[in-house]
Amino acid sequence: MFTQAPASDIPHDPAAIALRLLDGPADDAHIGALLDTLPKVRAAELDPWVAARIAEVSDDLCPQDLAVIAALIDLTSLSPEDTPESVQALVAKAVAPGHGLPSTAAVCVHADLVSTARQALDAQGELATLPDAGQVALAAVAGAFPHGRSPLAVRAAEMSHVVTAGADEVDIVIDRGALLAGRWAEVYDWVALARRLVQRPDGTRARLKVILESGDLPSYDLVFRAAIIALLGGADMLKTSTGKGRHGATPAAAAILLQAVAHWRDETGLDVGVKISGGVRTVAQAAQYLHLARALNGTQRADADHLRFGASSLLDDVIARVDPLR
Repeated sequence: MFTQAPASDIPHDPAAIALRLLDGPADDAHIGALLDTLPKVRAAELDPWVAARIAEVSDDLCPQDLAVIAALIDLTSLSPEDTPESVQALVAKAVAPGHGLPSTAAVCVHADLVSTARQALDAQGELATLPDAGQVALAAVAGAFPHGRSPLAVRAAEMSHVVTAGADEVDIVIDRGALLAGRWAEVYDWVALARRLVQRPDGTRARLKVILESGDLPSYDLVFRAAIIALLGGADMLKTSTGKGRHGATPAAAAILLQAVAHWRDETGLDVGVKISGGVRTVAQAAQYLHLARALNGTQRADADHLRFGASSLLDDVIARVDPLR
């Protein structure tokens, strides 16, 4: 287990946190030693627990529940056919979904459309006076999404581009090849570099969301290990999937990520979040994930700082539930 320290005494610099937790440099040996102390995630225990929690979820959701789900959505479009016009429409829908629903937490777009989305969000500013409108963050995928297989300089340049273009949040994917080979330091180094690259010249920074592609990892233990390495590197949110892999999110994978951030909070005092993406299309699915999040991290963390749904069609299902005659 990690060395515990009072939250008030913990520096918020990721490199300093990693140095303290690893008791040395972030190399394969030190990271591997830390990973070996982690609790084991056993499918024979986790799967029945998750199934029991899901069985508790009612399909009869009240308008307040639907509003909560809508406010947790990163309304996403990552299609090869995206255009400036389609992104503008996406932004308008995110800011003002109508039907008495609040704004979504964010919009998420390709790196080359960040400037378009930024301009559209800024132009929607007058809608902030609407009763249900809120601040919509601009998220971008970067770092050679969805596979991360470009040279490091290319990945870094794309990261810098989206931050300069106005992204509030940046979603990257880990080096899954390095993870599967046990090259822990390579996984860590990329996340740590990405954390530095989201810094802005004025001292502020974009939020860093790190995608594990959990459905394509061979074991629950490796998902948990990947989550801890991403947190060591400075992730603000762990994300299940790119939506482009062989498998998307699953309740079990979501539970592991939620357990990882709870473990991180207990051991470091730092509060980070989870983004569930990849195949989350219906209110029924979102309600199950929301219930898991509340069970593992508390009702008070069922907000956009701690939980997101990356989705393109979930909002449509929320609207259909609110207004079935639309």
